[in-house]
Amino acid sequence: MKKIFLSVIIIAKNEEERIGKCLDSVMKLKKKYSTEIIFVDSASTDRTIEIASKYPIQIYQLNKSKLLNPSAGRYILFIDGDSILIKNFVDRALEILKDPKIAAVGGKRIFRKKGESLKIKEKSTGEIKEYKTIGGTGVYKRESIEKGGTFNPYMGGQEERELCFRIRNLGYKIVKIDIPMEIHINKEMDIEEASEKAGYFIGVGQIIRNYGFKSITRELIKAQYKALIETAAVISSIIWIILTVFFHSIIFIIGGVLIVLALLALSIYKGPLKVYVQLMARIKLFFSIIKGFVKGIDKARSFDKKVKVTTIKK
Repeated sequence: MKKIFLSVIIIAKNEEERIGKCLDSVMKLKKKYSTEIIFVDSASTDRTIEIASKYPIQIYQLNKSKLLNPSAGRYILFIDGDSILIKNFVDRALEILKDPKIAAVGGKRIFRKKGESLKIKEKSTGEIKEYKTIGGTGVYKRESIEKGGTFNPYMGGQEERELCFRIRNLGYKIVKIDIPMEIHINKEMDIEEASEKAGYFIGVGQIIRNYGFKSITRELIKAQYKALIETAAVISSIIWIILTVFFHSIIFIIGGVLIVLALLALSIYKGPLKVYVQLMARIKLFFSIIKGFVKGIDKARSFDKKVKVTTIKK
């Protein structure tokens, strides 16, 4: 049996419009390397699995959006199902991973709207810089993942950051190359999509609960400060308006009026639907952080059911 050199793990849920392009882009790696491609579906309800089944890959389906790592390669590429891998990124990443001190390599994420040209016009320097985390897509040394303890399937989000933190604590480096790595096709930000993204902030609460004010928490707050500040402003405004109803103080009334005027101004500038979606997302984000903080990481097993895996195609 041919020894696997590179494992590609694709994570997706309800990506029938994008999964084909993602798979087409990673299938090209088979021409260069001894490659296995593993698709982990997080209980899709559309045609995602049907489309993926047409490709010569392994397919597993989970009952929840958890990470699975049934791979055998010396190196592992993780990529989301709504992304398209850029040619030559993996080649460059594997060259860099020859350095025994480097555990994982990421690159530049190119964002495109649906229907927009996929031609890459962004300039790149090729510079290599050390980072704290590389996000959802990147190439890892298998040995670093095994030593670090692999992805924690009980994280509600920020699992890459938490894994990279453990890997860095072993003495490894995490780097990014300033070259295109993937094209990410943005989805329309409706209430459902915004709510789903806000739900990933459970991981923020889990990290705060379990790591306190260690470097990983400080790094996380720095990376997410804009969303956190906006959430604090929304929650504070809601509390202020509630207080205005119960306490008819002139200060509360003036504050309440200013909040309403600010919302009206935003609605005129951005549109009422967009403002509504953002407000609902920030409220969901707040409760997600609280839920994650209560849940923690170590105690997560008592909250979640056992992860069920169905082998669709092997």
